[in-house]
Amino acid sequence: MRAKRITAGGRSAGLPVAAGVACAALTVLLATGAGLLATRTGFGDSTYPLLPFTVSCGLLGGLLVAVRPGNPVSWGFALTGGLFALGQFADQYATYGLLTRPGSVPGAGTALWVQSWVYRPALILMFVVVPLYFLDGRLPSRRWGWAARSALALMAVMATLTAVAPGGIRLADSVLPNPYGIVELRPLGWLTDWGLGLIWLGLVVAAVGSLVLRFRRAQGEQRQQIKWLAYALVLVTVGFGIDALVALAAPTLYPNVFPAIQVLPVTVVIAAAIAILRHRLFDIDLLINRTLVYGALWTCLVAGYVLVVGWLGTLFRARGSTAVALVATGLVAVAFAPLRDRLQRLVNRLLYGDRDDPYRVLTLLGRRLEATLAPDAVLPTVVDTVSEALKLPYAAVEVGRGGPFVTAAEHGQRPRDSAGLLGLQLTHGGEEVGRLVLARRGRHEEFSAADRQVLDDLVRQIGTAVHAIRLSATSSGPVSNWWLPGRRSAAASAVTCTTVSAPSWRASP
Repeated sequence: MRAKRITAGGRSAGLPVAAGVACAALTVLLATGAGLLATRTGFGDSTYPLLPFTVSCGLLGGLLVAVRPGNPVSWGFALTGGLFALGQFADQYATYGLLTRPGSVPGAGTALWVQSWVYRPALILMFVVVPLYFLDGRLPSRRWGWAARSALALMAVMATLTAVAPGGIRLADSVLPNPYGIVELRPLGWLTDWGLGLIWLGLVVAAVGSLVLRFRRAQGEQRQQIKWLAYALVLVTVGFGIDALVALAAPTLYPNVFPAIQVLPVTVVIAAAIAILRHRLFDIDLLINRTLVYGALWTCLVAGYVLVVGWLGTLFRARGSTAVALVATGLVAVAFAPLRDRLQRLVNRLLYGDRDDPYRVLTLLGRRLEATLAPDAVLPTVVDTVSEALKLPYAAVEVGRGGPFVTAAEHGQRPRDSAGLLGLQLTHGGEEVGRLVLARRGRHEEFSAADRQVLDDLVRQIGTAVHAIRLSATSSGPVSNWWLPGRRSAAASAVTCTTVSAPSWRASP
């Protein structure tokens, strides 16, 4: 199967793809640096819980920028991941240069300053801008323009006031003065401490409300897409509310609550990824496959490296030793290939179902047919099994000889563009009895060799099932009546699609 050139809006996608790759790579590079520095400083409590959110956000954002560069949601995820990665790296760099080994690296004071304000605009992007523009990159209506403008203004105000606030900056277990603080702004300390935070929380609530409004207006699949993100945002909003309440009412308990709150933001990225992956909001299944595999691979390897370095360093009391680092690197290198293969199989099953295990699909279909007693339930069981096992958005069995065909059973919603459908000829004893109509997983994704192998075996079983039902219908009444209750007429079910037989299907490129 030849690879198709990805395009966006009819233009060459080279620049968006390069931008997406650059965003993802920069995020991963900075996050990796932060994690490695944390092993040297020993102050990783504020870094490790945020790394999953940072990396997943950057990878998802880079992916979306590559295929939908004009959508604010894409840049919201990408910039959030990049800013969080920058903040975490700056935090660990400043810790190393100011606390662990003072004066050993240049620019540690600037890094301290950067990490004090860089998270603020990222939080606004993630929890206000992204919900406002999710799904299609447009606001729910013009009346929501105030929320978008307020979010942009708040980003600028929060970043600026925090950057020049004269108060101390917390770094690990110390509080250091802001090297760029303006003493004259000290009376505005309440604004940077909690005033602007409450405004941000109010905008988050408004953004969640915009999602609820979209949900009420949406129908079908869009409701499910919105539901994923809305659920995660409600969870995070409640968590942030608890965080603010504890910070104001019980500051002594805040250090115990904050680590748990840090884990919550990753649920928003997971929810958005599920909406895109499961419901195909964007046609990016192949890119998602690679992102999931290598994102999970990177996470496992970095976590393994950190654990091995920490364990060996504690065991031999040699934290920071070159020998310990070499041993950990060797173990990671040995685990790379088998771990990648296993993750690839898991991701393939998540995206494409059981196509890599034809025996499992055939066994599943056989068991379901054995449990099906009524003839009218056989073909619905067939299309449900094919669609679910291979993760196809639409599958149908149509009966007839050379056309016109009549839809006997279908799963999912038939695509409007019927030219993209594929029909596989169903035969029994050399006689045509119908066809299996399938929709591709994505507009630009062809059926792979693994798909073809599974479907070659399935069409033989399905052809036998159709023939058996026709014989049963012949003995109980007119052959043409068994599919008619609740089914569409032949005129209504006629579609234009490519119909191929099993031999030509196997031979096709």
